[in-house]
This record gives sequence, structure tokens and C-alpha cells, in this order.
Amino acid sequence: MALSQLEVTGAEAFATTLADKLIGLGYRIVIVSDTLTLPTKAAFTPIPFNKRRLPQRIRNIREMIRLVREHRIHAIHAHSRAAGWCAYFAAWWCNVPLITTVHGRQPIHFSRKVFHAFGDKILPICEAIRENLVAELGVQSSMVEVLRNGVAEPIVNKSSADALRTEKPLITLLGRLSKEKGELAYRIVQELIPLLGDNVHLRVVGGDKNGIPTRFDHFRPKVEFTGFVSNAPDYLAASDVVIGAGRSAIEALLLEKPTIAVGEARLHGLLTPETFADALFTNFGDIAAKQDFHGDFCRKSVEDALHLVASKEPRAAQQLKNRTAEEFSIERLLHRMDAIYQRTWSEKRRYEVPILTYHRIVRNKAEGGSLPIWVTESQFEEHLQILKRGGFTTLTVNDLAALPTLGERFNPDWKPILLTFDDGYEDNYSLLFPILQRYGFTATIFLVAGMTHNDWDKGIPGAERLPLLNIAQIQEMQRYGIDFGSHSMTHPRLASLDLLQAQAEISTSKHILEDRLGQAVMSFCYPYGSLNPEVKRLVGDSGYQFGIASDSGSAFLHEDLLEVRRIGVFPNTNARGFRRKITGGYVFQNQAVKNALRH
Repeated sequence: MALSQLEVTGAEAFATTLADKLIGLGYRIVIVSDTLTLPTKAAFTPIPFNKRRLPQRIRNIREMIRLVREHRIHAIHAHSRAAGWCAYFAAWWCNVPLITTVHGRQPIHFSRKVFHAFGDKILPICEAIRENLVAELGVQSSMVEVLRNGVAEPIVNKSSADALRTEKPLITLLGRLSKEKGELAYRIVQELIPLLGDNVHLRVVGGDKNGIPTRFDHFRPKVEFTGFVSNAPDYLAASDVVIGAGRSAIEALLLEKPTIAVGEARLHGLLTPETFADALFTNFGDIAAKQDFHGDFCRKSVEDALHLVASKEPRAAQQLKNRTAEEFSIERLLHRMDAIYQRTWSEKRRYEVPILTYHRIVRNKAEGGSLPIWVTESQFEEHLQILKRGGFTTLTVNDLAALPTLGERFNPDWKPILLTFDDGYEDNYSLLFPILQRYGFTATIFLVAGMTHNDWDKGIPGAERLPLLNIAQIQEMQRYGIDFGSHSMTHPRLASLDLLQAQAEISTSKHILEDRLGQAVMSFCYPYGSLNPEVKRLVGDSGYQFGIASDSGSAFLHEDLLEVRRIGVFPNTNARGFRRKITGGYVFQNQAVKNALRH
């Protein structure tokens, strides 16, 4: 996480909150910044990004490169222009992705248009910034995704909040008093002075690194100035009305306080369910194309808010809280950031966890029959020898379900691979199972729950009628660590069935297999790779966590767990071909995947 700041900012609150949540998922996080004020579990290394002379910038880039190598960093996430500029060169040199969260409107000048320096993925925190990036800076729209800050419901110390209350109705203006925000705060206070006196108390919470600027002194004692506080939620909770933008407005709404959204760019006024979407567009007034601040509009908004307080009408506050909680959900942010880190890293390195598709194991080619869905014992043993020498670890599909985040594949000392077998032929017990045991590997087998033989192949010239695994064999393999999933009841082309038939194939097989196995069945494999959106929905609705496809689905494992792409292994897959298929880059060579990545 790279920030450039000399005082506490919303970007720091965003970065430290996200860092601590990611650490809970098993990530390692290092924060680099000029200063760091808020507490965090992440490691911190100071880098003076705000010293912008070229020699210092070069030193900053070298220090970032050193940290990337020392900590084996997989991605850099920048949160400001100065830090992002240095991060761009460090990421390029180390061949790691750069993700940039854009917290504010970007200046429009020629050099910025020519050299964006945002990296591989750009995440504006609101739609107004997205417009700024695409329409004014010419950033490619496919690289940009609005991702709002994650803000938890503020933790309030009740006794502290009670002590901060005032006898008169309390208006709290929360924000920095430096630069543009300081100019705005001054105008707001000046605007509200006529309201103050016996009926209203105005408290300004915040300051800059040097405390309260002296130009605010002539507002005292009519206005209370607290300077920077570490328990801002207590001050919000003590308030009757809150004035703020960005995170201040978000936290006030989560505390169900009448909130006047006003930032240095836009004054939205008293927020209502009807005006919420418009305010969301600018992050509650922080971002707009031009300033929009109209005279006594702020004073009128405060008067409306005080009337609302007097009416004690809770419904609007509850609606606004619910909508704010949904838009700024930390869990939604965390889930999406995890996916973005994985995709940008996988795309940059052209790597994804290999998931291989097998069917039958036969003793020799003569036993293979007319359907090319087999490999010989010697072929398969050669494959496992390659995996053993390469230091691979075999995972089952259920192992994926047990990981707190699929991002664990970032571990540079871990080379995971999945071996999957469709249909559950009896030779999976007699031939496959002993070889797996010899090498200490495991696999996932997808069972056709309603059949004892491969009768779905009836009518295909040269196809043999072959036995499938019986219950005793399945249970013995299960005790060893083989994972089992469903492959339907009768192996039909599900996309060709009506929905009731498809539902029966998908859900009935799950119930039958769970009864046989004595545990939940988490994965479903589509016979023939036949699926459509309705079939995928049925798989998810039936309680499966994973839907396993053939050669369809995203190149990125995490992006659609109900259509997981695999790599086929066939009789003609020799040692050289097998090595290509397990590199992690094989799926990116597929032409359909290449086209999807370009768009």
C-alpha cells in the first residue's frame, strides 16, 4: 500500500482498514508513506514521497524496488499521485501489477494525459472521478472500475459521547482545515455565524498538522474548535446535525445523524433518500467538475436539519443508514479487492492454478477403445513424476472451498495443481488409486450417481460398456483423501434439458452422493461441459459451491466459481505437452481467452 501524505487523510483510513482486513485473510501487507498516524497491523516503512525533486524520486523508486524484492510483494496498491508515480516505475521494474485507488479528482494537463501512471487497474471511489479519468484524461474505460471505500459502522464510546453533548442543539463540522477543505470550512463557519447564539452550538472537529489555523481565531468563542481528535465517532454520536463530505458524511449516516453533504466541490445539502444517489456520485460533495457552493444554501440546509431533529422522524435516517451500509460495505470491498489482486497478478504473470481433466486410466492403448478419453498407466505415472520433480502439491476441489482466500496461491513456495477425473470409472480404483498412493497425491472424481455403467455412451460405434466405481471402492478412496463431486444422475447434456429435468439431475445426485459419502458434496461437474446461465443458476441454488466446466469459463479461477475452466489431458498428451499444460500459463494461450482479455 503506497500513500503520500503529511497528515491524516481519508486515503489513510481506507488503506489501513483494508490492510487489516486483508491480513485477516492471510495477506502480508506493507504500507509505505511519508507518515502514518492511524493504528494498523501492517508493517510500515517511511518513504518521503512528498519530496518531489527528481533525485529524491529516484531514491524512492529504488527503495520501493528493494521492498518488493525483500518482502516478495505480489502487487502494489497506490492511493495518491506522488506515491503512484514512484510505484509505477517500481512495479514495471519488478514485473508486478499496480492497482491505483483514485481518491480525488485528477489535474488535467498535457503530461498527465500522455503519462497516466495508474498501472493495471484503476479504482475511482465515485462516479465523478470515473468521468474525470475517462472523459478528461482519456483513460481506457475498461481499466476503470468504481469501488467505494469500505466503512464499518463507527464504534462509539457511549460515556465519551454523552460527555460531549451540549445543552443547545449541536452542529458538528468535521474535516481538515488545510488547503481546499480549510477554505470550505471557513466559508461554512462564516455562513452559519448568524444562526449561533442561544439556540445553536457549532463545533468544528479537525485541524491540520499545525493545529487550528490562526485565521479561524476571530470566530471564537462563538464557535468551538477541537483540533484533531482520535475519537471522531464519539463527536459524531454526540451531534444533532453533522456537516461533512466523504468519510465524515458516511460515518454520520451510519450513525443515523441528519447529514448535510458538503465538500470543496459540491454542496448537496441535507441528505434524503431522494438525494442520496446524486450525493453518492460525488462522494458526498468531495468530487465534482466545478465548484458548486451557493450562498445561504448551507444555512438553509442546517435550518431544515434542525427542524428534522425536532420532528423526531426516524424513517429517513434508517433508510439512509441501510443504503450507506450497502454501498460502503467492507465485506463487499474486501471480496472485490481480493478478486482484483488475484486477476491483476494472474494477468500480469500469465499464471493460473492448473486444473487438469482426465477420465479413464488403461493398461495399454489397446484397452482404450474408440473414445479418446484415456491415458495409459505409464503415461499417467510419467505425469506424476513430472509433478513430483516440479514440487507440485495436489489439491482437491474441496481444498479450494476450505481456503480462507484463493489468494493463498500467491505463496511463492507453493505450486498447487488439481487433478480431476470425470465419470468415476472402475479403473480409477484398480489403476489410478495405487499410482496416486505411491506418489502421495490426491484427486477429485466426479460420480454419475444414478448409474452403474457408462450407459450414456450406448449407441456410439466401438464404445465399450464399462463398470463404474461401487460404494465400497468409493469409501476406501475417500478415507485416503480422494474428493468426490457430482456428475449428475445419468450424464445428460444439461443445456438441452428443460429446467425441471436439469434440476432433478443436479439436486437429486447431490442428495444421493451425500448419503453415500456421509458428508456435503461441494462440487458439480457439467457432463460434456454442457451448460447455460439457467443450468449454472440451478447448480448454485442446489447448494454447490463449485461448478466445474470443460473448456469454458474465465481464465481466472476466482472469477466464476460456477464455471471453472479446466485443461484436458488426452491419449496424445506426451511429456512435453503435459509440461506446457501445467505451467499455469496454458489457459491464456486459448484464443477465446485471448479475445476476452483484450476486451
